[in-house]
Amino acid sequence: MPPRYRPGEPRPLSTVGRVQAPVPVASAAKDGSLLLGGVPTSSEEAQYSVAYPVAAALLHGDVGPEQVLEERYRDARAAVLCQRTEFVQRSDYQEEFPGRRLAEVKITGGGRTYSSGTVAAHGDPSDPLSSAEIEDKFRRYVRPYLRASEADDILARVSRLETLTDKDVQGIIASLVAARRKTETL
Repeated sequence: MPPRYRPGEPRPLSTVGRVQAPVPVASAAKDGSLLLGGVPTSSEEAQYSVAYPVAAALLHGDVGPEQVLEERYRDARAAVLCQRTEFVQRSDYQEEFPGRRLAEVKITGGGRTYSSGTVAAHGDPSDPLSSAEIEDKFRRYVRPYLRASEADDILARVSRLETLTDKDVQGIIASLVAARRKTETL
């Protein structure tokens, strides 16, 4: 069995020869071609590609809003990794789809092969995020736009969402829109 790759381990990208990613058969379009794409040419392609998120995760250790910005998806290193990624359809993954989205990545390079093993997407209904993980994710994604106290305020208000009036909800939305406008003028 190949050694497992652990997030945070150094990734000598120059030695990556091939990335193999088994996918469910549902990743095929009606014409039978894979909905995986090569190198993305737009943010939308980066978001809906399968090859690019694999490359982004290897390069940046995360796949989030920052990774689908033009300067990230146009990174030549990402293009090389996308081109070195091959997909193999797995019917056993399809049997679980869409209830569970299973994946595996095998990276070959430098004379070794590393495998993630079969994993399910954390955050799917079968493995939901905890409240703390949702809050952490919110904070991570709004950090460039909101002060910590503003994020705390929004989280406190959202935690009472069922009891809020329409005016309260409009206030939350207004806070987010104002934060976005503030960053656009910087």
